Amino acid sequence: MISRQRDPGSRRERYLLHTDVWYTSFVHRDTLLSRWLTTLNTGADALGGNTPGGRRLAESAEFLAFLRKELGTLLERWHNSR
Repeated sequence: MISRQRDPGSRRERYLLHTDVWYTSFVHRDTLLSRWLTTLNTGADALGGNTPGGRRLAESAEFLAFLRKELGTLLERWHNSR
């Protein structure tokens, strides 16, 4: 949300408040969601679909896949509404 910068040749620090912080962070969440999705699917496969843990991991993976798919549309709608 805020970054600290220093002007070249100066010891003075400046703090910058970034615009559209939430939008930008969610745009970059796709990489993180992809990693979580891969991990959940790997875990679900390892535990097996007939076990309680495997079913829970598979359901979590389904949720993240849905979220990942819908997040792009949602962010686009937000961007266009401004």
